Amino acid sequence: MDRLLAEAPAGAAARVAVLGSRARGDSGPGSDLDVAIMPGSDTDRRSWVASRRASLST
Repeated sequence: MDRLLAEAPAGAAARVAVLGSRARGDSGPGSDLDVAIMPGSDTDRRSWVASRRASLST
């Protein structure tokens, strides 16, 4: 399961999420963070995490 560290309010014009390394499945001592900027307030962050994982596996 992803770890959401910070997220803009749901009514914002854009949502900003800071996702920890467990969201990508590469947890380790040297892991970094991903920042997602999602337009609109109805963007599903789980979809973003799934597409991020897919891009890392190619």
